[in-house]
Amino acid sequence: MPEVKARGRAPGLREMAAGDLETIARLESELFGAEAWSRDLLAAELKASRGPRADRRYVVVESDDADDAADHDAGGGLNGSRLLGYAGLYHAGGLSSADLLTIATVPSARGRGIASLMLTDLISTARGMTALMSCWRCASPTRPPSGSTPGTGSSPSAGAVATTRLRLRTPWSCG
Repeated sequence: MPEVKARGRAPGLREMAAGDLETIARLESELFGAEAWSRDLLAAELKASRGPRADRRYVVVESDDADDAADHDAGGGLNGSRLLGYAGLYHAGGLSSADLLTIATVPSARGRGIASLMLTDLISTARGMTALMSCWRCASPTRPPSGSTPGTGSSPSAGAVATTRLRLRTPWSCG
């Protein structure tokens, strides 16, 4: 697991819970604007991550550090903690490729390894099920805006939606 740069105590990763939905719906709107998922869609996605037929995994990173708790960007988490990021993976129960559905970090927590922590967890889940993973929604200040070419001096836009395909090495792959 990547090391998260903490202001005080290190933030922790856990599965998303129903109690997170209000905060995540607010963060969705702030981070993705017109492309934000509704609270109802978020609830349906979370429901699909539970039970014996679960085909998704959703995680959050939260902090109970006093500095993060005072941060207006962070969302209210469970038990007084603050949500610093969230991410979701569709894995189809191992029947096909895995899709990184969404990953977002609050602006004030970017650059601390929070997205890397969530992505590492979801890649681990995907590796256990499939060899191909795609990313559909990423809110990141370092991702180039749609239509720009990386390395050309275009300035990145916060909340840009990007599509990326990642090939994951599985225990049975070569090279």
